[in-house]
Amino acid sequence: MENSESRKGVKTKLFGVILIFLATLDGMLSWRGGIEISDFYLFLFAAGIFLFALGTIRQTK
Repeated sequence: MENSESRKGVKTKLFGVILIFLATLDGMLSWRGGIEISDFYLFLFAAGIFLFALGTIRQTK
């Protein structure tokens, strides 16, 4: 049990992927509805990418 790899960064990566999916789906829904895509969806997408990268960095250490 002591030799198992640590799971640091997994929750952060998962939360980042959820934010990326949420921003993508919300952006496509508003695009389909004819509403202008706001900066909020871009912020969610960028935050998701940032959290995913942060989780990847934490997992490699």
